[in-house]
Amino acid sequence: MRTDSQGALYIVSSTRDRLNLTSLPVYHCISATWCLRPTIAAMIVGMLPSFLDRQGTETFREPSSVWGYLPQLNEWAGSKLEWFAERVGGKDHQPEFEAFPIYDGERLEVFKALGKSKKAAKEEAARLMCTSGHC
Repeated sequence: MRTDSQGALYIVSSTRDRLNLTSLPVYHCISATWCLRPTIAAMIVGMLPSFLDRQGTETFREPSSVWGYLPQLNEWAGSKLEWFAERVGGKDHQPEFEAFPIYDGERLEVFKALGKSKKAAKEEAARLMCTSGHC
């Protein structure tokens, strides 16, 4: 961090990490000579808002045996949604799987869920995501 002759605080960083901008006036310095307002710096540095920052507008239907949260979420998100699912334990005849969504490249482990199959784990993770208020 640096201050100028008027006492303005500057943050000097070359990372793409989120900035903790708690003091005003605060500027983000891409280099020693290029200081920008935080919103402009965020756009230039390439910081994207998190899925968890979204205010959701989608209303999902009550799940049924043929149309659960998983297909509804996949339909809503389209190609932006991928899934991580793997076996994490259990006996051979009673495996346990873990799944969480990856939305637009962001790993959303906050919606991580377990199930007796990959599909069951993904359905539970989809329920958590659909009812989060961020979709």
